[in-house]
Amino acid sequence: LQWVIERPVGFLGPAGRGENRSRRKAISVPNVSGKQVHPWKVSSLQESLPESHEVGDAVQAVCPDGASRPGIIQAANADGSYAVRWLSGSTSDVEPHEIEQVSGKFTVGDAVQVDDQRGKLVAKEADTFTICWEDGSESDISAFEAKPVLIPFEQLEVGQRYEATVHRVYHSGAFVDFGAEVMGNLPTAYVLTQDGSRIGKFDPITEHLKRNQKIQVVIQAKRLDRSVRVAMVNDEAA
Repeated sequence: LQWVIERPVGFLGPAGRGENRSRRKAISVPNVSGKQVHPWKVSSLQESLPESHEVGDAVQAVCPDGASRPGIIQAANADGSYAVRWLSGSTSDVEPHEIEQVSGKFTVGDAVQVDDQRGKLVAKEADTFTICWEDGSESDISAFEAKPVLIPFEQLEVGQRYEATVHRVYHSGAFVDFGAEVMGNLPTAYVLTQDGSRIGKFDPITEHLKRNQKIQVVIQAKRLDRSVRVAMVNDEAA
């Protein structure tokens, strides 16, 4: 996978006049989230990696024998590695760079999709999900089969508001998951404090945003490269 990072060189005046050229630099990075993430700066993307996982996540990881196999995160170790339980029942420690997320982080009530069937997650235990399908029937499936029902990029419009989950926090913003095919990029300038004001220029973003935090966002811009910029809004305004 290759991202093309654009860095503006010229200046585009407030009236839209002037020259706005860009230098392009390609970098190769792993895409472990299953969604498109469009960072605004190379350093921002580098700081947001590697992916972190939680207990119960369905993953594809490297076994002690060197093969890549499906497993479930059992624990996060103090040294940064993860204890992974394989489908065979055995458990081993795996380094973060040898683990790839293969399913979304589902909670009971989430809409899921398996092939062409859609339903709602009504119960989850270890690596098994119980799904209530659209026809009213229920059945158990493997966590590795479940995929989130995502909003197509083409259906996103500026001004739409969503509840989002903070996916990653980096020095100049955050990536948020609001249920679409792409992650939303939330710049620091559009992060709000608890009283609804914007955070200060030198105020650390990590004091106001945490991974997995639920926030309300509004779409501010869609770009031709399929990236989406969002801003936080107050719960009352949403």
